[in-house]
Amino acid sequence: MAKQNVELQLMALENLKRELENLVKDIETRANNYVVCVQSLMQADLDVNVAQKYKSQYWEQNNVLMAQLRERIKNYDMPYIDSCIVGAQTALANYKG
Repeated sequence: MAKQNVELQLMALENLKRELENLVKDIETRANNYVVCVQSLMQADLDVNVAQKYKSQYWEQNNVLMAQLRERIKNYDMPYIDSCIVGAQTALANYKG
């Protein structure tokens, strides 16, 4: 593998890592905003049955799915990308050495 190719791969991996970190932050922010919106729905003059049904049949599952996605990215994607970055950095160091 050419040095330039390894440098490009490293840059792409670092970019992907930043995007994953931003995605986790965005999901957390959106999830928090979603909670506030659902709480507002519960406090609005909306029919209690409609609000309660939305909360129990939709929001709760959506909240679980968002939490699972955040955890999956943190526990699987990030460690894999980190290991790829270390591998690319090692390969790059070998070219310099």
